[in-house]
Amino acid sequence: MGTIRPETAIRHPIVNLGDPAMFLLAGHIELACSRIPKGSQVLGMVISANRDETMFTNPDALDLSRTPNKHLAFSAGPHHCLGHQLARLEGCIALTELLRRFEVLEITVPRSELQFKHLVAVRGLTSLPMRVS
Repeated sequence: MGTIRPETAIRHPIVNLGDPAMFLLAGHIELACSRIPKGSQVLGMVISANRDETMFTNPDALDLSRTPNKHLAFSAGPHHCLGHQLARLEGCIALTELLRRFEVLEITVPRSELQFKHLVAVRGLTSLPMRVS
């Protein structure tokens, strides 16, 4: 399987936290042929940025060994998550142990039947029926 990169699991739609970020525009911007005036409130969705086809080859696929992987799951710059190394370590341990302990991990319902929580701040499943053995 290669190197497990837990941050890829974080950016993937099934487990992505999709945190929104509210911004107040400091100046006018042009976006998709629309002018958004200075002072407007805009909502940035990391989940959308993490599925940018200009940054990721086949962005909708879960590829735990994707490299390079310039995702925004932990933000960037001065807002970069202080706990990112701990989160990566915990994710790596959890995924490694899960794959070590179980030979079969199988979702038992069609993808079309998976239900997501109806929240803006957190994207997650209401449940994930699985068979493990």
